[in-house]
Amino acid sequence: MVRGTGQERLHRSIITATASITAAMTMTGALSACGLGGDTDSSSGPEDHVTIAAIYPKTGLYAEYGKMFQQGFDLAKDEINEKGGIKGKQLNIAYYDTQSDAKQDAAVAPKIASDKSVIAVVGDYSSPASSAASPIFQQAGLVHYGFNNSSPVFTKSAITSGLPR
Repeated sequence: MVRGTGQERLHRSIITATASITAAMTMTGALSACGLGGDTDSSSGPEDHVTIAAIYPKTGLYAEYGKMFQQGFDLAKDEINEKGGIKGKQLNIAYYDTQSDAKQDAAVAPKIASDKSVIAVVGDYSSPASSAASPIFQQAGLVHYGFNNSSPVFTKSAITSGLPR
């Protein structure tokens, strides 16, 4: 449950939604470096889109934030796609409800890592949840952008894996 006055909750909600949109827009730049060259044929099929996996709390304690994350990501995705996508490819977002729980993140991470259509991952809401999944993404060579994460445990995982911070 989120505590505070209605105005404080609204302010927090606006900040969270803005952060989600900013994260999605930032990912656009990062995705350009993820090997998206090649054919930009407009035929349908997996070659005409790129997919980002979003791990987030659609349900559970942090569901209020998860709802705003999804709204922000969807707004950014629509804007990116209206402008021609990423190197001519449409952006898709595959959503995974983890309730921002470390056990659920760790359980869903191998599924995401084995999905060859996924080129990057955003989320989760909490640092412990992201930290549980991040090593799996790193091992698979996926960019994992924990835009809401500030715990040293999460940020150190890139250092200990030898990946750039």
